[in-house]
Amino acid sequence: MNYNDKKHMASAIALAKKCAPIADRIPKVGAVIALGGKIIGRGGRGTGKTGDDDHTEKVAINSVQDKTRLPQATLYTTLEPCTKEVRSDPLDCCTELITQHRFKRVFIGILDPNQGVRGKGL
Repeated sequence: MNYNDKKHMASAIALAKKCAPIADRIPKVGAVIALGGKIIGRGGRGTGKTGDDDHTEKVAINSVQDKTRLPQATLYTTLEPCTKEVRSDPLDCCTELITQHRFKRVFIGILDPNQGVRGKGL
């Protein structure tokens, strides 16, 4: 882990702290997408408004204007990405989105405490 990695993970943590999910059971999660020292996408889990509950990695990916750059990018997320086993739409899980976009690297802050995901999103 280098200086940029630490800086970008700190940015993801700061985004997580600002999250306001619609329910207390929903974790606060932040994500940053970077190319070298430059952040090209970011996302957080909810503003507290009804209907604003997309997963953080999806929000971050959708915020990137030029998605052709994602295979050279690094994703920093504060929580292990969800898997198809815990989603009603398996193709909408974060691990699938990350795989589809072929990120060069992914940094995960912590494993998901949800036993349906824990260790499977790695």
